[in-house]
Amino acid sequence: MPASPPPDPILSETQVAFLESGVSINVASVSGDGNPYPLLARACGCQVSADRRQVAVLLSATQAAALFAGLRASGSVAVVFNLPSTHHSLQLKGRDARVTAPAADDPARAAAYRDAFAADLARIGFSDAYARAVIPPTDASLARVVFTPDSVFDQTPGGNAGQRLTRT
Repeated sequence: MPASPPPDPILSETQVAFLESGVSINVASVSGDGNPYPLLARACGCQVSADRRQVAVLLSATQAAALFAGLRASGSVAVVFNLPSTHHSLQLKGRDARVTAPAADDPARAAAYRDAFAADLARIGFSDAYARAVIPPTDASLARVVFTPDSVFDQTPGGNAGQRLTRT
């Protein structure tokens, strides 16, 4: 019996462009023992696979150790992407998150992300120094969290906040 084809990607090209831009990225999981308290860390970049089926967020392993422990135990992840200057926000959820080593170009990706994030915060009056202090350093401890998003939610403030978005 032939294998069934993979489902269509859950993310549109427009959503991918948003996720990979200078948005604020917060990554959360739960502890492996079922405690509902969130484990949270701020990411310093994102890369979506060419087929739009996998998402990788970049984090400082030294600042995200508790989050990584939760991800390794549960596989559950929720990631919120927010553009501060407009408050446009998307949330992705997945159940197969794994922590991996960084790709060779991830330090450059993280540096470009910091520049884009700082530029967006400058649009609303925040200093470059503040913007760069908010994002974790892109040091030798850079790691990836890779997952398959199984749901996308509009989290932009307003009447559609919390609405699950359908596949495109």
